[in-house]
Amino acid sequence: MKREEFNLKYAAFLENGFPGLVIDGSRFIDQLDIYFNEITRIKGFKYYKISEGNHLTLVMKTNISRILPTLGWSMESKMEEDLCYILDVEKQVKKIIKEIENGKNTGI
Repeated sequence: MKREEFNLKYAAFLENGFPGLVIDGSRFIDQLDIYFNEITRIKGFKYYKISEGNHLTLVMKTNISRILPTLGWSMESKMEEDLCYILDVEKQVKKIIKEIENGKNTGI
């Protein structure tokens, strides 16, 4: 799934005037979709922006911590941690593939 498809699929939950998902990455988006299939069942859920921060961090802005004050922070933190890991792995794999294609990495 592409980010445009993700934002269309979850358009009803995207707060007006916000960009939504701005990161590409198939495995990343697939996992995010799994999470959103669950958290969009929470009445009143909205998301604003999901983007990359500095130094391989993920910026995930939702209202989940306001809806579920105690559990929401924990849920969002765990999702960010898992998604950040996937994002990092995807980047490292792409980098190695590019190095191999350019003859800078023999794969050993």
